[in-house]
Amino acid sequence: MRRHFCDVGLQASHTWMRTPDGWRIVAMHVSLLGETTPDEELGMP
Repeated sequence: MRRHFCDVGLQASHTWMRTPDGWRIVAMHVSLLGETTPDEELGMP
């Protein structure tokens, strides 16, 4: 995965739980990999 405004990769993990309606993702974590650019440099508040 890549964010469109940074040359940074993403790593994601998730936890599944079986419910009466079927399997559902109940938790997810996403980490940025590599260097990031401060929001101010991208013109973001």
